[in-house]
Amino acid sequence: MKIAMTRTFAQFAACLLLFTVATPTLRTFADPKGDKKSDKKKKDAAPEKKPPEALGFKVGPRDASKYEIDAAADDNEVTFTSKTAKETFVGKTTQITGSMECKPRALKDAKGKFAVAWTNLDTGKPMRNQHMMAEPWVDAGAHPEIVFTLDNITKMKAIDKRSTRLKCTLVGTFVINGAEKELKIPATLEYRLPKKANGSDTDGQKEGVHIQAKFSLSLKDFGITGRGVGDKVAPKMQIDVSLFLPIAVAESPEPTPPPPSDPPRGRTRRPGR
Repeated sequence: MKIAMTRTFAQFAACLLLFTVATPTLRTFADPKGDKKSDKKKKDAAPEKKPPEALGFKVGPRDASKYEIDAAADDNEVTFTSKTAKETFVGKTTQITGSMECKPRALKDAKGKFAVAWTNLDTGKPMRNQHMMAEPWVDAGAHPEIVFTLDNITKMKAIDKRSTRLKCTLVGTFVINGAEKELKIPATLEYRLPKKANGSDTDGQKEGVHIQAKFSLSLKDFGITGRGVGDKVAPKMQIDVSLFLPIAVAESPEPTPPPPSDPPRGRTRRPGR
């Protein structure tokens, strides 16, 4: 009896094993393509559509407008950082001049010009400031300003739903120490709408464009080869820029005075008559 039960159990186990091994084969035989269908569906699936490149802001004037740096704005600042193993120092200024003309809703043809005077840059040490502006560093007497000319704006992508903030690339030319270098600068642009403060039209936020950028400049590209470059002075300077340009309000033309009225026609009565 025990031998018969053992034999029956062994036969059952063998059948179960055979079924387990044969099942994938049967499934493949029933559907020879198997998982290939799912693979094909993945291949045939349409690629994800990337959001189209933005043309500009979705706010602001539709016509070309002029924007000028507000000298009184709190967030105007240009800094350069030199970092080496021996020394790190930062030069900065809040005195920047410049303007930009553009159509806020179509920024690709934007034009502008910005300048910083060497005499307005402060590195924290008066002696270092003097050395910086003299040869063989910079001939500030012959080339008193650092100038960036904006030629156009490319690769714009909105980073908020209202398209008031854009990631973009500023394309233009730097002129430093008499040398020119074309650069493509990654930047963030924000269109700020006017806001009133305490019911006043003058104390709130002005309408305008805020520019923020971070990039590097090679001293060698501009012929700056003073002693210590690569040792105490970094061969590349890290530049940080923050500028606010309110929209320029056109001045109202003075009213034209009316033309003089003609004298009355007819006889002129003589005195005594």
